[in-house]
Amino acid sequence: MAGLHRVEAMLNESGASVTHLRAGYFMENYFFSLETIRSAGSVFLPVRGSTRIPMVATEDIAEAAATCFLDASWKGTRVRGVQGPRDLSFDEAAGILSDALGRPVTHVTVLPTQARDGFVGLGATPDVAEKYTEMYQAFDSGTLKVAEARSPETTTPTTLADVARKMKPMLS
Repeated sequence: MAGLHRVEAMLNESGASVTHLRAGYFMENYFFSLETIRSAGSVFLPVRGSTRIPMVATEDIAEAAATCFLDASWKGTRVRGVQGPRDLSFDEAAGILSDALGRPVTHVTVLPTQARDGFVGLGATPDVAEKYTEMYQAFDSGTLKVAEARSPETTTPTTLADVARKMKPMLS
């Protein structure tokens, strides 16, 4: 995520018409926690449960991208936030997962070193594991903030409960 600003600047300088989609936290990231939800009833992440962020379904990001792509009525550069239906805390997200999955799910805050080890255990390279850990720490510290104000255009319909219902058959 650290390099996105640089990439956006390079695209802006290209002279092409560009839309930058700035999405919230992908709800589908919870699929990485299927095994720990099954075995421990928990999601283990290096972020406080009280931290609130926009959470968005990837299908809503795809819809926003398609809408922008098909809109030939504009030229230049623009930014479009894609933020999901509402901001959620990680504790609230665990509660939604519990309800939708029909089993208790708790959010457990872990140390960054534990998170890095966990991401590597899931198959991530050490560099990718470090970047994911940095992202979660940036949520907690407030250094990773949403630049676009929530509006009807940035708010998308798919809820975390909708995404969790897709997870449910994978827990059997």
